[in-house]
Amino acid sequence: MIPGTFSHPALLWPALGLAVLALALGLWAQSRPGLGVRVVAQLPLAQALGLAFILLGAGIGLAEPRWG
Repeated sequence: MIPGTFSHPALLWPALGLAVLALALGLWAQSRPGLGVRVVAQLPLAQALGLAFILLGAGIGLAEPRWG
């Protein structure tokens, strides 16, 4: 039998805090366009959302590079 997805509760709260921090920094960066270095088609909010998913262990990386 394959066990369901499980994360130890001691790891969930720090991961949630890091994910919220990543989203907050992404919103902050999105609200200040032109004040930082941006490459074409990079949206700070989308990158923050992808980083938040990765930190939460959702396995969804919206900020990962697309190969091929």
